[in-house]
Amino acid sequence: MIWENGPSETGDGVDSRDRAAEADGLVKVYGDGHRALDGLDLRAAAGQVYGLVGRNGAGKSTAIGCLLGLLRPTDGRAMVLGLDLREAAALDRARVAAVLQEPRLQDTWTGWDLMRERAQVYPRWDADLAGRLATRFDLQGHLGRPTGSLSGGQRRALTMLLALACRPELLVLDEPAASLDPIARRALLDALVQSLAEDRPPTVLLSSHVLGDLERLADRVGIMDRGRMLVEDSLDALRERFQRAQWIFAAEAPVDFQPPVRFHDLRREGRLLSAVIEVRSAAELAALRAVPGAHLDLFSLSLEDVFVAVLGTEHAPHLDEAIPDSTGEPVGSDARSVLR
Repeated sequence: MIWENGPSETGDGVDSRDRAAEADGLVKVYGDGHRALDGLDLRAAAGQVYGLVGRNGAGKSTAIGCLLGLLRPTDGRAMVLGLDLREAAALDRARVAAVLQEPRLQDTWTGWDLMRERAQVYPRWDADLAGRLATRFDLQGHLGRPTGSLSGGQRRALTMLLALACRPELLVLDEPAASLDPIARRALLDALVQSLAEDRPPTVLLSSHVLGDLERLADRVGIMDRGRMLVEDSLDALRERFQRAQWIFAAEAPVDFQPPVRFHDLRREGRLLSAVIEVRSAAELAALRAVPGAHLDLFSLSLEDVFVAVLGTEHAPHLDEAIPDSTGEPVGSDARSVLR
């Protein structure tokens, strides 16, 4: 488990009452025996943009379905805004809006029908914002059409409009840019950035394969694999932990040299030797700098590079340890199996 101090105080120092989304030991086994979630722990604090990433089939959409109350967990718990949405009252469910991979729209309803329905269900519905988003997403001439006649990109843009105009406390986005062309994707991203700049921005739980977009938005990132959380930390902390190290040797780089920490993508070229490395302590950083006969430079990585490093690290000297987050709490006790 991620926390060991009870439900009111968790490993990242945030009271659970300030938690926008949390999963504790979440397990989901489907009827065919597929174990989509295998003890998932997740913590997204109120006011954050939390980026959830992983390979296809890692369990991201299943985790989101459990959090939203659309799927019943086999074990563990999934909470948003302190509530189990499967049992929450309608007004509490209206505090959350979602855009899922497959837009759920009534095909015979028009965009106007859906907007009127949202205005009745969501107390904070903002008709002015809906109008502005219709212009931004180039939907003005399509709101009178049955949604079943819209293109996939138009349906997704309409779903995003409906979610944002609800003014939710928690906005859950599962691959929101899927099927969008580059112009529409940029319009969606700009709309999301603008909503985050307003007085009462929503907490956002965002799952996306477009890591460049996520990197622009996210405060905290969770990297999943095989139904478990491997690494969960602030984006800044992940960039400090995972870096590209480059050693410049006085003579030819030694053929048998291996960095004294977890590493990935080792390259040698003349006097240069480089690798993507994981630094988890001051002692490990000192060991990197103490390589005889070499000068060390460290370079920042993109989120995509961090993602590849977490899932592709080839050598792990400390395989008996779980991967801690920046608070020192272990995250995913079996994550070491991926770091071999």
